[in-house]
Amino acid sequence: MKSNLTRKILICFLCFISLQLFAQSPVAPNTADWKLRASVVQDSYGNASLQNSLVSGTDFTEKTTLNPNSERSISVRIGDIANGGMFIFTPENNIGGLQVATFQSTDGSNWTSLNANVYLNGRSDDLQQAAIPASTANRWFRITFTNTSGSPVTLKDLEMYRFSGGRDQYFLILGASLTESTGGHADWRQTVRNRLNNAYQPVLFNWSLGGYNSSLILENLDAFLAAHPRAAYVLIETGGTDVTNTRPLSFADSQGSTLAGLNTQIRQIIQKIIDAGKVPVFSRISYRNYYAVTNWQGRFQPAVNGGLNQENGSIAYNFMVDKIIQELCPMFWDSNERRGFVDMYQLTLNNQQWLVAGDGVHFYGGYAYHMRDFWTDFGIKYLYTGQRTTAVPYTEYVSNLTEKATAAVVKAENSRSSQDIFDARILVEQIANTNMRIALLNRLDGNSTPPPSNFF
Repeated sequence: MKSNLTRKILICFLCFISLQLFAQSPVAPNTADWKLRASVVQDSYGNASLQNSLVSGTDFTEKTTLNPNSERSISVRIGDIANGGMFIFTPENNIGGLQVATFQSTDGSNWTSLNANVYLNGRSDDLQQAAIPASTANRWFRITFTNTSGSPVTLKDLEMYRFSGGRDQYFLILGASLTESTGGHADWRQTVRNRLNNAYQPVLFNWSLGGYNSSLILENLDAFLAAHPRAAYVLIETGGTDVTNTRPLSFADSQGSTLAGLNTQIRQIIQKIIDAGKVPVFSRISYRNYYAVTNWQGRFQPAVNGGLNQENGSIAYNFMVDKIIQELCPMFWDSNERRGFVDMYQLTLNNQQWLVAGDGVHFYGGYAYHMRDFWTDFGIKYLYTGQRTTAVPYTEYVSNLTEKATAAVVKAENSRSSQDIFDARILVEQIANTNMRIALLNRLDGNSTPPPSNFF
């Protein structure tokens, strides 16, 4: 009896271990402690909290000031770092007056310049980093901050990390105003820890910028990637600004240059990230409740009317985005829902109360944290654990939607017109019930040879 019980316990334990291994993401980061600890710290300002943090490897959650027209040096003695590392910091303000230089030494007295290894994007309150070179012997590293202005500079997030030989918990976030508003490294790190209930050590550079469309992200992408050669993951939110300028996407537009340019830019963005050895995590474009009837460069743009007329917003653009995700980011393709798994459209459609009244696109400041929650639940969680968060059904705003969508599908089946298939798909996409929506999509696909657009 005792032998059988022991055997059963062992089998259960092995099954548990197997499940844990099975749950791992195929691109999971190394979750070992990667804080770089100094044996000696010398801060010319004598900040004891900072010195203790750099020795112990704890998070530096305080802020420290760099006085006007002054210089501050932080020197650390570090052990073996075969793969190099980085010193991170956030200038909360006045980055235009900040100069940063780095040096190395074998004895703490004679210093060699490492200036080429400092990466600044020129924007205050963004996390920045300075590279720490690889070394197989104890070395000294120094970072010097010089404030050339007459106003103080507030510094935060001063920490050190050592790179492993594989993927580290190193994230780059690119996007426009929606993602820019989600905060910096400390905000994102705490969200990841809270949502995943784990004391992970992610380092997250949110380099998103309001007004960035896909063209601008592509234009600056090489510089972004060069500044983060060891980043493992890139979260991307783009396309929304492009929608604002080119909506609504008609069937005719889906055949021509309006969609062709955006399609090419997004594909190039993702391919560049892949070619750089990083994992792209691409989001579907957000729902955008354009309130006003406008004309943009002579283009008539009707209102979205709180979801009643989603054809006037971003919904059709996501047909193209889904195809790109399926082809280039297959880990984030939801085959059950037939959509990109990171579905920002659902988040914003279902929670329109978070969007600024009269604007319909941007979050009220107090709700921006929901974007961090969303990215963590549907993107970062999978990277760490291989586990998926259950997709959330869409809220239906159109009355008798299923009946209208079904009638549109029947019309498309009878006409086999690409225009009718396009119109029907816009209605079908809004249906909350997955089984009904997929059944209608299958009927449309059966009557769509070739598909209504080369882009989806």
